[in-house]
Amino acid sequence: MMSEQTRATPLTEMYSLGARRFGSARWSGMYMQLAAEWQKQQVRPLSAAELLENFTWATCMQAWGPETAHGADKHCTRKVAGVIIWHGDRMALQERLTGACGFAPSTGHLEASEDAREAVIREAYEEMGITLTNCLLMATGRRFERCKRYGSDYHDWSVFEAYVESDVLELNPDEAKQIAWYEPYQVLELARRTEEYLHQCVSEEDWRARPGIEVVWYWWMRELGVLSRLAQFCGAQIAESQMQSMCLHWGERETANNPEERV
Repeated sequence: MMSEQTRATPLTEMYSLGARRFGSARWSGMYMQLAAEWQKQQVRPLSAAELLENFTWATCMQAWGPETAHGADKHCTRKVAGVIIWHGDRMALQERLTGACGFAPSTGHLEASEDAREAVIREAYEEMGITLTNCLLMATGRRFERCKRYGSDYHDWSVFEAYVESDVLELNPDEAKQIAWYEPYQVLELARRTEEYLHQCVSEEDWRARPGIEVVWYWWMRELGVLSRLAQFCGAQIAESQMQSMCLHWGERETANNPEERV
């Protein structure tokens, strides 16, 4: 029988059970934060069983904030779906609060009971407040990337595209810092920022302070020709603007040359 001095404390028991559940590297930092907070406040800790039984995403959010919470209680399914949503030629983007740094379309892991199309419809509503009725599959493929959840360094992607009539967006403060419709030139500016980052022309600190398109989405947009389409949009808009300026200019000259047409 163990003595009182050698018996496992709730904190050590919690560390052991948590490390087995979440992985020792991920759990260690969270455990240390929690233990320090308990000691500072002199609060009797829950038993390990009580803590882990009720260790939900919501309680993680309250204890450690969204960055840690997102990964703590969820293992990666290795299946991800995202959807590029258009309103005319504008694209809906959100600056991510958790996970990879950058601006991105609606994206998320597939839940156990859903397929990729169901996942993007759910994520679009949860992240952006957009109700999708129809979306087109553009591509599938594997991308090797570090997941914010525990247990994976790659994802099998399904990328969709959708058009909506309403331009109403709803920010989910648990998911994003900001959300908006971006004009083609604005998306291209964000893409150029990502290119600078990939060419190591932007420091990690500067990137986090002012990111571009999330790296994995930059590669998808480039591979699927989305960036080329946006450049064509910009070219058409510039050409139209120049044509309007020329018409106005020639109209003014004709009026100047024909005094009888002046008002």
